[in-house]
Amino acid sequence: MSRLLTRFFGPPETPIAPRAGLVGGLISLVAAAMAFLAVAAFEAGVAADRVAGRWSGELAKSATVRITAPAEDAQAVTAAALRVLEIAPGIASARILSETENQALLSPWLGRDADVAALPLPILIDITVSGRGPDAADIQRQLELAAPGAVYDDHGEWRAPLITAARGLRIIAGIGVALTVVALAVMVAMAASATLWSGSAVVRTLRLIGAEDRMISRAFERPFALRAAFGAACGAALALIFVEQMPRIDGVDALIAGASGYGPTWWLAPLAPLVAGLTALIATRIAAFVVLRRS
Repeated sequence: MSRLLTRFFGPPETPIAPRAGLVGGLISLVAAAMAFLAVAAFEAGVAADRVAGRWSGELAKSATVRITAPAEDAQAVTAAALRVLEIAPGIASARILSETENQALLSPWLGRDADVAALPLPILIDITVSGRGPDAADIQRQLELAAPGAVYDDHGEWRAPLITAARGLRIIAGIGVALTVVALAVMVAMAASATLWSGSAVVRTLRLIGAEDRMISRAFERPFALRAAFGAACGAALALIFVEQMPRIDGVDALIAGASGYGPTWWLAPLAPLVAGLTALIATRIAAFVVLRRS
């Protein structure tokens, strides 16, 4: 570790390799772009995962009983279902949704002025679960015996796609970050190879005076790594500032828009240049090894 820190932050060495010039500037620019994209992709994945987790958590705290019965039997079946729910373990409370609440649930699809009373809607009982919740299969069996036509829904069908989507978004974000690291490594390797080939006369001179390939490679590693680290620091800082400026939305709209899920993870600021610097260091070392062996 001490050797690595000395390599990056030690006193400047007398340059013996040809200066990167424009190529070095391009390394900083590419590193900045890659860091910006990596941080933005990571933040987007974290935000989407947070929103999906919030949706799944809210659905896990509640359940619904849907009652479909003839009009003359609806009240009796509803009362029987409520009695079953009141004594069932894992259920904190149960209440019948009013006509106004049913209309609010349907308004996004039917409009606010829709006449819900004219529709053959089932009776809905809103349930708040406690702890790990009840045994869904056991509750359904009891409802079938006491209140035929009552169906218990623990929102599992709604939660499963959210969990799957959150897992997929995490994978996509990870792939995006990995691809940016690979792209930076390829760019730095190409730049190091081009610089070494353009300075072949200097390389031959160094070899004539006894310099080993390891020494020649080290002459390129530190400048390229520092350029990549500097560019990545700028790109990561710009990405965090951009993410911080994203609008914050409170309430239900935030769950739909997902905007409130954004929140900068500030530990990425020092991590991005470190990863970029190490990536450039390794890529330069590999490229120098290949070029020097071929020359």
